[in-house]
Amino acid sequence: MRGLRRIFGVVAICLAALLLACGGSGGAAPVTNEPSASWPLQAVTGLGHITVIWPSQSGAQAYEVWSQASSSASPTLSRRFDAGANTVTWAHTVTELVPNSSHRVWVRMLRGSGAAQDSVILTRSASSTPVAGSSSVPSFLPERVEGALLAIDTDSALPVEDRETYRLANFNLYANSAERSAGRVLASGRLEIRGRGNSTWDQHPKKPYRLKLASSASLLGMPANRHWVLLANHSDKSLLRNTLAFEASRRMGLAYTPLSKPTEVQLNGQYLGTYDLVEHVRTGAQRVNIASLGSSAADDVLPNLSGGYLLEVDRNDEETRFISSTCSLAVRIHAPEQPTTTQLAYIRDVVNATEAALYTTTFAHPTSGYAAHIDVDSFVNWYLHSELMHHIDAFRFSTYLFKNRNGKLSMGPVWDFDLAMGNYLNNFSSRPGRTDGDGSATARCWFARLLQDSAFDLKVRQRWAQLRSGRLATFSPFLQSEALLRWQAQSNNFSRWPVLDKALWQNVVVTGSYGAEVEYLDGWLHRRMAWMDSRWLP
Repeated sequence: MRGLRRIFGVVAICLAALLLACGGSGGAAPVTNEPSASWPLQAVTGLGHITVIWPSQSGAQAYEVWSQASSSASPTLSRRFDAGANTVTWAHTVTELVPNSSHRVWVRMLRGSGAAQDSVILTRSASSTPVAGSSSVPSFLPERVEGALLAIDTDSALPVEDRETYRLANFNLYANSAERSAGRVLASGRLEIRGRGNSTWDQHPKKPYRLKLASSASLLGMPANRHWVLLANHSDKSLLRNTLAFEASRRMGLAYTPLSKPTEVQLNGQYLGTYDLVEHVRTGAQRVNIASLGSSAADDVLPNLSGGYLLEVDRNDEETRFISSTCSLAVRIHAPEQPTTTQLAYIRDVVNATEAALYTTTFAHPTSGYAAHIDVDSFVNWYLHSELMHHIDAFRFSTYLFKNRNGKLSMGPVWDFDLAMGNYLNNFSSRPGRTDGDGSATARCWFARLLQDSAFDLKVRQRWAQLRSGRLATFSPFLQSEALLRWQAQSNNFSRWPVLDKALWQNVVVTGSYGAEVEYLDGWLHRRMAWMDSRWLP
């Protein structure tokens, strides 16, 4: 294991090698080596997956990763890479293997001459060998922070222990550790900090936080505001799923997408790791830009009464304002923050009228059906986004809607993706890493009905075709640049939290290295888009 960890330390990101082939049966692929000796291959096994690691080979123009089940007569091509000149060590995770079954895995090097040479062949069981649980090194302090560093010190060094109690604190934001040593700050002042999240707070020792600055400030180039969030991304060892989901939202044209920046965090002198500093979902000119609704008499009558409202479908708890009449959705109201009795009744009636229209026999009528109540294009974009992400909580938890003045209900902004994109074990335990099948939104009450309308179905198909021919052609270059941006930060993070070889809550794969985690995400997303092509393209 110690030798493998040394290898993991130099695993490079091979995302620059854009995918040429992925998945499916490759037919007969006999292992035919050139006269020279086969080259070495390392492997790490997990539940239904095997991660292979290999050194760059001289003269290689491409690599193919093959696997073959002991019960199968034919091997399968898992992924092909163009060989990058600067890549020292490569990694790929072969997924969707039968848990605890035996497989042969190898890598084929392709040369420009057409010659091919194979690595050694490894026989491994796709078993669950990684140790579950989390590790922590509270005393770790990074020698170098290359990106943003946020230092927070609570008054009297009081700990942040729960999601209810705000602690008063001072903060200093630095461009990097060198700027901190030089005493040069990007922003500083007073703030309040408390815990946030549901499962992310309860399940993990690396906690997420809610920040409320004493005065509005621009942080890391993002528009000035008082309200911010620190996302921990502990289950997501790529540290990229939320960033990627926000990027997809922007490319797909949702009305508002939170901005975020990677930031390393220190609290009361203790290094906490790498976080995403994210705009809190709120209304405002630079956030969810809808009309402001107050409590004056004018705001209780039309047209003011018609908006704006920011809603969230989430757990039924003390924050729930009402339960929808047909689908029993637990709805929170974030704007206005203190709705009047009239405003609460109005927006409840809007939601219930939408459900009533959806579940009538004439629901598909273009003027009197559901289209009279919702912004259909925003629902199409949001649905495709949730399907692409294979978002387990879609239209169940952390799902936002808004209604502007004199407008219809619209979907967004998107939120909470650390367990999306192949990272939720309960959805993938029989075939870890699978990318086929409709996602959670398809079965949810509103969307299950919408998809019964041929006009809505057609809009989804047309929009997906438009996106795939343009802004959603590939995410690999974006993932590569974002991973490289975090290269030193991830090293610091996983020194503080040495969990790359451990199965955290809901992890589907455990690859053992940061580069391999990013490659798994990249490969998963590419295969997901290919499946959606088969689902939605003509």
